[in-house]
Amino acid sequence: MSKQLLILMTALNVIFAGCSSKATIESKPITAVTSPRVFQIDKESDLLLGPVAGGVLGDFRLENSKVIAIVGHPKRPLGFSVTGGNLIDLAQQRAFPADHLNQVTLYLQDEFPRQAKYQKIRVVDEGGPGTPAILRVSGVDSKDEKIRIETDYILYPDADWITLETRFTSTSTRSYESYKPGDAIQWGRCQHMGPAEGFNLPGRRVTLPWIAGLGERASYGIVEHEGEPFEVLSGSMWSDTVSRAQRLEPQKTIRHRRHIVVGTGDTASLVPSIYKLSRTKTGQISGKINSNKGPVDDAKVEIFNEDLKLVAIANSGKDGQYKVEAPPGQYSIMVRAPGRPGVQTSSTARIVTVQADQTSKRSFRLGNKTTLSWKIDSEDGPPQPVKITIVGIDGTPNPNFGPNYLAHGASHVVISQRGAGRIPLGLGRYRVFISRGPEYELLEKEIVIEPKSKITITGKLRRV
Repeated sequence: MSKQLLILMTALNVIFAGCSSKATIESKPITAVTSPRVFQIDKESDLLLGPVAGGVLGDFRLENSKVIAIVGHPKRPLGFSVTGGNLIDLAQQRAFPADHLNQVTLYLQDEFPRQAKYQKIRVVDEGGPGTPAILRVSGVDSKDEKIRIETDYILYPDADWITLETRFTSTSTRSYESYKPGDAIQWGRCQHMGPAEGFNLPGRRVTLPWIAGLGERASYGIVEHEGEPFEVLSGSMWSDTVSRAQRLEPQKTIRHRRHIVVGTGDTASLVPSIYKLSRTKTGQISGKINSNKGPVDDAKVEIFNEDLKLVAIANSGKDGQYKVEAPPGQYSIMVRAPGRPGVQTSSTARIVTVQADQTSKRSFRLGNKTTLSWKIDSEDGPPQPVKITIVGIDGTPNPNFGPNYLAHGASHVVISQRGAGRIPLGLGRYRVFISRGPEYELLEKEIVIEPKSKITITGKLRRV
């Protein structure tokens, strides 16, 4: 069975799971957790919610003051895994934690779906003040049972990452000259990117110091111990990492240690820990994003290296402030916000130089936000669900409302559940198509968004 088909089946399982009784569980504020702990889940309130949350009763929860992780029971495979025992949910410890990462399994010998076939799970250390919580799963290589596998999920006090340490022990009488450990990451509701590669990863094989997935108010960064680079092969919804090959001798053990950092939806919230774990020297770029009406709290600050390759993204906060760490070097910046013209450090004089342990300040002023509104009625009168497709014309680029899995704004398409709404749309000329499947006529309108214009599209969709 192909990887693409397996992932499609997994996606359908997620959709159907969303219609199950679990969807009725109320999200409750967390109780303050100060020390690491791990326990088997026996009540629904200890499960994580979120668009791809997969945990059930009987799975295991690790948590500290920063992170919550769910590891599936070995007897319960999920998606393309042959057994459970894998990391299936991961979120920040906050008022209403939500999981956006689908699953992380082992990926062995650069062969899909070769992975660990876990058989047992046990708590090694329950955790406590100053003590990590450790959960261990054990089994064998799914294609070679003479290779025993143990993976420890380790959560240290106050760490915003979970450490995975896997040990491979040969019970064979022969040596494995080149054994390649790695991980298969199913990104769920995240867009994956790599430093100096940006989002241009699907269909390519590249070498990276780390890789990240960015979702709505949640992000994840994966880095090898001490920053050793790895190869990454990616599709549209997944990435496979391939670590350095190691010689595995009879009755000997090799190790594969990596860390998954949890952030708030950008890479800026990930890289302080990523660079700490990889022992990389950094400086900081910080500033404020303003408009004529005050701070801009929904801006994305994109950091590019000297080759104009995207290396980091920072989201502005409620006060318009942003900050991001970067290794020493020269960078340029592009600032974008929904419905506003972007600004950038476009001249040599405004290139940002980052020095180790120093902060470079760069602030920006954006134009006022412009929007497009709509109200589409049915033949019977009240508004109805519609699909709105917006295409840039006469040199205006297509808008990008978000990743392809978001109904309320994916690429240049919006699904309007009630047929009325508003969305930020930047200056320019557009052609707008409003539809509701083949049974209804298509509405088409050309619009021009100007600094002070207020555009509202109205109309009716009639059956054809």
